[in-house]
Amino acid sequence: MAAFYRARGPLPPSGLEEETVLATGRFFDDALRISPHASVALYSLGNAALLQRATDEVVDYMRSRHLLGPRKRTLELGCGAGRMQFALAPHVMEAAGADVSAAMIAAAQKRRGPLTGVRFFHAPAHRLAAVRDGQYDVVFAVDSFPYIVNAGPTMVASTFAEMRRVLSPNGRCSSSTSRTEARRTATWPTSPTMRAGSDWSSLRSRPTPSGSGTEASSSWQLVKPS
Repeated sequence: MAAFYRARGPLPPSGLEEETVLATGRFFDDALRISPHASVALYSLGNAALLQRATDEVVDYMRSRHLLGPRKRTLELGCGAGRMQFALAPHVMEAAGADVSAAMIAAAQKRRGPLTGVRFFHAPAHRLAAVRDGQYDVVFAVDSFPYIVNAGPTMVASTFAEMRRVLSPNGRCSSSTSRTEARRTATWPTSPTMRAGSDWSSLRSRPTPSGSGTEASSSWQLVKPS
């Protein structure tokens, strides 16, 4: 897996929006074939136990921020093979995920089997055509925002507009990013491009402290007003 990242780089090449979306999908299609665990979190080094520990940390963080509950519907952007959906399913009414990688979504669907309360969409974060307005109470991302930002400011603005559309009144969007990506993401919520492109006058910023464990080293929340 390390050789794959050395050869391909940590992010797919950016360019025109559609080209970048397709390149990102192919990037993770290929990564999944090499290592199911490392492809969703390189810092796991393909170690299932380390990946589980990181997943548990995100669940604990979300619980501490009151993002979970038996009546909550959650949607993850960049869900990969569904690790967060299967972890969240016991804690929410619905745990959904969207990803641009067809291979990742296929793996998630295969693992889901007859399990209810879990669903997946093969779609980019900025174009969730199968999701209704106001359908979810929480929209979140784990380590996926670097790929959205890599696609450029138009993609960032479109993604925030789409999150706003699919959130219910008073719904929250949240992002957590591992230490390996924290330096890139720490200032995103305050960037002028994001504020201007995402209608920030209608969103209240809810900064959250950085975690000290495996996963949530840089994190933030926004609340959609009623």
